[in-house]
Amino acid sequence: MEERAKSAVQGTEGDKALKLESPLRPSLWRIRFSPNGKYVLAQDEGGVAIVDREEKKLLFRIDAPDAEEAQFSLDSERVVLHDSQLRVEQWSVAKQERISVKEVVLYEGCEQTLLSPDAKTIVCASLNVGTESVHVRIRMVDVESGQVLYDKPKFVELRSFLLLLDLANPSNLGNMLISPDGRYALFVAADHALAYDLERREPVQLGGKLKNLGAGRMAFQDANLLYLVGSPNSKGTEVAQTLSFPDGRVVKESAFRGQWVFSTTKGQRLLVGPLKDYAVGVWNPDDNKIVAVSRTNSIDAWGQVVAWESTKGNLALQELPQPQLTEVLLPLGSLPPPRLRSFQQTANIWRSRSAIALRSGIWIQASRRLWFVPSAAHGSMQATSCMGNFRNSWTRSQWKSN
Repeated sequence: MEERAKSAVQGTEGDKALKLESPLRPSLWRIRFSPNGKYVLAQDEGGVAIVDREEKKLLFRIDAPDAEEAQFSLDSERVVLHDSQLRVEQWSVAKQERISVKEVVLYEGCEQTLLSPDAKTIVCASLNVGTESVHVRIRMVDVESGQVLYDKPKFVELRSFLLLLDLANPSNLGNMLISPDGRYALFVAADHALAYDLERREPVQLGGKLKNLGAGRMAFQDANLLYLVGSPNSKGTEVAQTLSFPDGRVVKESAFRGQWVFSTTKGQRLLVGPLKDYAVGVWNPDDNKIVAVSRTNSIDAWGQVVAWESTKGNLALQELPQPQLTEVLLPLGSLPPPRLRSFQQTANIWRSRSAIALRSGIWIQASRRLWFVPSAAHGSMQATSCMGNFRNSWTRSQWKSN
């Protein structure tokens, strides 16, 4: 056993370390502006980088390898985040340091969570498995005390194919949203919906067209506007409605074409995708025009300012309609372990498939460079040279066994 452990650390005899000439960095999976537009956070699987948009420079980086969606507080002074173990952290942007950490103890656990922007409440959804039925359970939990503020153990029963889908992917039991002003939480699973007032800490009755709200594609356009994608029409698009929230009054109807939709930080534009040649675009529902695109899924807009991941893995900024781009260099963070482990040698080409940027990596021995092919989900199948640091040095046995 001791010999095997030593071999795993040092590699087998004859192995040669391969140093990557261009460092490999994980792809950004989330980009969000602060509410005041002054800062931008860029999150990868290893942590969160905080950028000063006005000064166009990196401020600091938070190491958070298991963090869920990071976000700014409503006053833009803090970055708040949590992980699957319900560890909640708050970081001061001005001090560039952590100012609060709280570990919420919830013995039953959560499959899907969302943290409020003030870091006071966690929305927790889980599976409640009984002897004869399976239900989705929804809870609102106070971060400071760990007290359960609201609990519905049998929020909705899962039936037939819905049961199979949710058991296969329990981390996505339904739509879980928080309004841009941090006032309301909305959870929709199957054909049941819950609106919850995070300030008063009580359920809110949905009215009008929202009374029978079911799970689907939806996003907040504003603090009091919910964009909801409906059924297909004869033109090959889908009917979408902008509804007042929470009373459910129809404000506008429009056509929608896409597989998913998300909110931007500021403005009534939406993130939609995938597009024909891109993974995601910033879309204006008023004139049905795409105003910005990205080959990766990470992009956001604050009014006329757009931020996305550049081809070099840094943060690109542009103020529309000006053509000038600004690229802010991001620091190299630690890489997550590969999720799909398949390494093989063909001649002098090594292939890897990992969670890093959802890309297939190709190590070419002759040039001693690692290239990757973005997946179809990223809107491009052209090989591009990867950036970042795969711990800078790997032996062949490590590539094959990890």
